[in-house]
Amino acid sequence: MGALSGLTGYMTLGLGAKPKPASVRISEKEALISKDSEGLMVGLDTKVSRTSIEWPAPPEELGML
Repeated sequence: MGALSGLTGYMTLGLGAKPKPASVRISEKEALISKDSEGLMVGLDTKVSRTSIEWPAPPEELGML
């Protein structure tokens, strides 16, 4: 065994991490909630108000301009 053989567990710690859910306020009556690679527009009544958004990869951050 080499000197670096014990480091493989340390190097793979972050690879299996799942992205955290995120949310951003879109308007007075809606918010966008992101989980994994899907986004949902949710109204004040907590029901989905529009069709879902699918990203090719989970977003790291959400923002509204």
